[in-house]
Amino acid sequence: MLSLLRNKEQEILEVIERCYSLYDKNDCSLPHSSFLSFPNNTSSRIIALPGYLGGEFNVAGIKWIASFPKNIELNLERASATIILNCSKTGRPIAIIEGSTISAIRTAASAALSVKMLTENVYGIRDFSIIGCGLIGFETLGYLKLVCPNIECVNLFDKDLNRIKQFRDKCMQYYSGIHFNIVNDIKECFSSHVVALTTTANLPYIQNLPACSPDKIILNLSLRDLSPEIILQNDNVVDCVDHICRANTSIHLASNSSKNTEFIRATIGQLVNGVAKAKELDRPTIFSPFGLGILDLGLGDLTFNLALANGIGADIDGFSATHWLDR
Repeated sequence: MLSLLRNKEQEILEVIERCYSLYDKNDCSLPHSSFLSFPNNTSSRIIALPGYLGGEFNVAGIKWIASFPKNIELNLERASATIILNCSKTGRPIAIIEGSTISAIRTAASAALSVKMLTENVYGIRDFSIIGCGLIGFETLGYLKLVCPNIECVNLFDKDLNRIKQFRDKCMQYYSGIHFNIVNDIKECFSSHVVALTTTANLPYIQNLPACSPDKIILNLSLRDLSPEIILQNDNVVDCVDHICRANTSIHLASNSSKNTEFIRATIGQLVNGVAKAKELDRPTIFSPFGLGILDLGLGDLTFNLALANGIGADIDGFSATHWLDR
């Protein structure tokens, strides 16, 4: 999987941008995600994200992704996932793909794309903060560095100091020109031009922001870190208004509080298609992506085609049921 997508970052960014464009043009089908919860394990869940992606992709499918934060204590990845691609003509499955890698990459790429869409001069972005030092933060740094090549300082914050050190050491293997700064106070992170929230928080714990310049971008990737008051006080861009106002996200709590969604200024698809401006309000912008399943389908389709071109993967003979007349 990683070998297929390595050095394909620019192509991946273009796929994500195309997916958002198609979504804004209604050339897709995207039902609500379904959440499977566990009565005795409230921190864990498994989510089903079905969809159809039109355009040049013309593919249907589903991502079935499990998030079990306590896996980290067992030295296992928090998330595991499977993506099934279906032929849009016959409905038959054409590929089964490991999905956690694709899921992390599409999240990071969408975050980087939002910064590109919301910033007039990406070359002027030199500092970045990550709150929550795990896989999503690591991938987000990589894609943000692609979009903003002049990043020279990254602040790191996590409740677990050992996790921060592991994260820093891993990053230093890849980015020799960047200074990684471990901070003890989460408020220090908001001095950066771009801040990424990549935690496993279930409830808002950031109740107010320090004074922020209007050009600041907050990547609300973990969705539940910020209080509704912070959301309502700032400029908001999302991936989909309908999807993001669910599952107790910070945006959902803000919509419940305000009894409307008028505080959401635009979707990223509108920015991509030029329907909305990059900036209209003189305040920091918060990008909150619920995580649209069509992004997984777009990257799943790219991965499948790369695997076919490189002769990678295994054919499963006899997977489909025998025609009933031949039984």
